[in-house]
Amino acid sequence: MHPGKATEQLFKQQGLAYSLWEVFLYLLEVSGLKHPKKIHDDYDNIDLDEIMQRGRFPYRPSDLFLKVL
Repeated sequence: MHPGKATEQLFKQQGLAYSLWEVFLYLLEVSGLKHPKKIHDDYDNIDLDEIMQRGRFPYRPSDLFLKVL
């Protein structure tokens, strides 16, 4: 899809004001003036051993795999 058409389609779906606000927030995040949104605030404090036990894996998977679950 052509980038100009994709932008036009987004502006039509969400409305111009909302779309411009999203672009503004994105530019703040990219410039470092605003912290990006976190998916989960307590992502760093998760208990990987508990996740492993709930998954009933035959061996311990990598920490990255457990975090993705």
